[in-house]
Amino acid sequence: MTLHKDLLDLPSKDLNPPWSLISIPSQMDLDLNKRVLKIFTDGSKLNERVGCGIVCFDEMNKEIWSLSHRLSDNASVFIAEAFAILFAVKRVYQLAQEILILSDPRSVLMALESVGEQTSLIEVIKSILKDHPNIKLGWVKAHIGISGNEKADLLAKEATRKEQIDTRIKYSKTWLKNCFNTYIIRNW
Repeated sequence: MTLHKDLLDLPSKDLNPPWSLISIPSQMDLDLNKRVLKIFTDGSKLNERVGCGIVCFDEMNKEIWSLSHRLSDNASVFIAEAFAILFAVKRVYQLAQEILILSDPRSVLMALESVGEQTSLIEVIKSILKDHPNIKLGWVKAHIGISGNEKADLLAKEATRKEQIDTRIKYSKTWLKNCFNTYIIRNW
């Protein structure tokens, strides 16, 4: 997928060699009560609108900031969820303290763990995480009552109701192909 590089300052693809793996623990392996900065992220697509939500809690589990961000309608939920992680990483990467970014989409986390070729968005996240070992990612199950995850979900849904698009994403080849195929099927 091609993104507006001027908006995100994205470097080129193929930044990370295969041996620079990212390990992402599941909820069962995480201590959610550990006193670290915790950030929950989520993405959503409702009524053909796309958004992401992020909420950050301090070491005492007090909310310190949140973000509800709308993406252009052609973005997928995968891209919205990846953007949420990227926004979180970019917001806190300069901090020296231990940071735990928790997300419920397995697909994005699996892409981050993968050694195969990925979108430039995933590669940028990998590159930042590689250089900042104090930032860890973790998977949490969706909709089981984890308050931070529920808040990120609400913020992502809230973003889909915004009129103004915060970040425009160029159309991917896959998206254009799907539109073309849908058009052909409807008009056959």
